[in-house]
Amino acid sequence: MAPLRYGAGMKGKIGQSMSYGLPVVTTSVGAEGIMLQDGETALIADSPEAFAQAVVHLYTDDLRWKKIADNSLEHIRTHFSEEAIKPRLATIFTSLRDGGRAEISGAERAA
Repeated sequence: MAPLRYGAGMKGKIGQSMSYGLPVVTTSVGAEGIMLQDGETALIADSPEAFAQAVVHLYTDDLRWKKIADNSLEHIRTHFSEEAIKPRLATIFTSLRDGGRAEISGAERAA
């Protein structure tokens, strides 16, 4: 659970939890910038009541737990694993080395 109301810093813990196959319940602030989709890669709820309900629903629904856990692992592998990040960094470093300005798309920035 990551009931973030503002700021950042905790998102590393969200990604770490997901990388271990733990489904996450977070707020929309917690989901910002890491491309989470409510009901697919996490449960996202902003009010205290909705957040508590999402936690209970996830904990008591084995199929939903598995679906979100599996999707979380794939999401981390696709967007934030070493294999996903290395080519992006190589492109940036090559561009900078060659005197160019590294252009990063919005999708790459978010990833």
